Amino acid sequence: MMPFTLADDWPMFLQNPDHTGTTTSTAPVHPKLLWQKDLNSEGFYASPSVHNGKMFIGGVDRKMYALDEKTGDTIWTFSTSPSSSPEGKGIDNTAAVAGGKVYFGSDDFKFYSLDEGTGKLAWSYEVANMDLNPSTQGVQASAVTVGNVVYTGADATESDKLNIVDNLLAFDALTGTVKWTFDTNGRVYSSPAVDGNRLFVGTFSGDLYVLDASTGTPHRDPTVLWTKHFDHPIVGSPMLIDQKVYLGLGGYSDTAGNYYLFSYTYDGTEVWRYKVDFPILSTPIPYGGNIFFADTGGNVYAVDKEGKGDGTTKLIWSRHLSDSKIWATTLISDGRLYIPSTDHRIYCLDIDGNGDGTTFEIWNMSLDGEIWSSPVIADDKLLVATTNGMVYCIIEDPSPSQPDEPEVDAAGVEPLDVKAGKDVTVTMTFLPGGNLSKVKEVTVDLSPLGGHSGAALNDQGVDGDRTVGDGKFSLLYRIPKTMTEGYYDLVVVGVLVSGKKFNETVRFHVAPPETGGGGAFIPWPGPSMVALVIVIVAFSLRRKMGPTS
Repeated sequence: MMPFTLADDWPMFLQNPDHTGTTTSTAPVHPKLLWQKDLNSEGFYASPSVHNGKMFIGGVDRKMYALDEKTGDTIWTFSTSPSSSPEGKGIDNTAAVAGGKVYFGSDDFKFYSLDEGTGKLAWSYEVANMDLNPSTQGVQASAVTVGNVVYTGADATESDKLNIVDNLLAFDALTGTVKWTFDTNGRVYSSPAVDGNRLFVGTFSGDLYVLDASTGTPHRDPTVLWTKHFDHPIVGSPMLIDQKVYLGLGGYSDTAGNYYLFSYTYDGTEVWRYKVDFPILSTPIPYGGNIFFADTGGNVYAVDKEGKGDGTTKLIWSRHLSDSKIWATTLISDGRLYIPSTDHRIYCLDIDGNGDGTTFEIWNMSLDGEIWSSPVIADDKLLVATTNGMVYCIIEDPSPSQPDEPEVDAAGVEPLDVKAGKDVTVTMTFLPGGNLSKVKEVTVDLSPLGGHSGAALNDQGVDGDRTVGDGKFSLLYRIPKTMTEGYYDLVVVGVLVSGKKFNETVRFHVAPPETGGGGAFIPWPGPSMVALVIVIVAFSLRRKMGPTS
């Protein structure tokens, strides 16, 4: 039996065999660099893995590194064999850590198992003959462990050892014994996704295979449950959730065209597809009722997970980060999305969006080198590596210099008079409009005071843009004609992207329509509208150091 993995660990590509990127760990709202290390590794294309306080990552220099997660200090290194392939990038797959072992492949066409604590070799397996595959990249697919089985895939075209092409392999994790192999008829860059006995894997030839992994033996292929062929390569890995598989299409060198994100049921029925203009090399990630992914055009998307029921799905929001490519997968923590780019930056975006098909940036941080691999979130740390051989550990700044508690100044005369059947407009203005002063959500309660009948009208009749993109936000509240005469509190509650809350209460008197409104007369700006202006000044001083926006 494999030992228990802590919930905050990140022991394999996208944390689990489903590739959902699930974590209970938090990630920074106010980012601060805890440590950075230049490992002189010729660069990193692999993502880190985290287990038992150690970070594991493979480099272009064909070394597997084990670092102390808290300090970045090197614990051990292990070197794989030199490769004759000009296309090889050393160890460019994410290690899987389980049962005290570290599993990964290299461009020498070998698959390795190392002791987690010491880095000593436990076993290795030559997947294919390196000399017969001079233009391929070896074992490139990130390994997945399920129980005592470890799965991986290879980029190979010839093998004098197994006499098969483009191997998908299952090993006994403890001994390295081959449990079964499968000919995919296409190079496997995609990490297999596993749910129970079902294994999903994509190929560079554009095929999606769904296998019954429990049926394979050393002498018999696992049963093929179903396959799909697409017009573009599958480089990103499938993601599994709620008995559905999600995957995107596109290759490394593909240019602008028609590319799709797909949703299929486990029996192979297409649920929906969503078209974008650039290849999708990232793995789609679920959160709430949406799916999040990026394309190589520098765009990030949120789409509805279930679809419209007509073979399509709804765009929730999209954002163009830059003209640089995005190879990596987005990650999510506490309602925030983290996405690296080849423009040397890692971005943090609001996950809910502005309600108008867009979302806003919370922060971004510039790093040394392009970022091709996905970051990881573990133990309240954000870990990311670059093509310049740098590894960074980013944490929450416990004492951020930028305040995110707004100062509130409410203008108006209380009590205000309004006729039933009229409108109340609330306008909020944020100055100067720094990232952390932006509103994440707004709710309105209209509650009668003691002695008057009627239930609170919680967030009914609200119209208008609910979030701040340009520093201004307007909300329209309609007063029903049937509202009982009396005094009411209009309570506006806002939540900033930092999680801080603010609220403002304006008390007013509702008179029946036929009376014209009692009390002191106040000249309103229109015949059918009451203007309540609440000015919220959220001073957001730019930090002298740290992320820019």
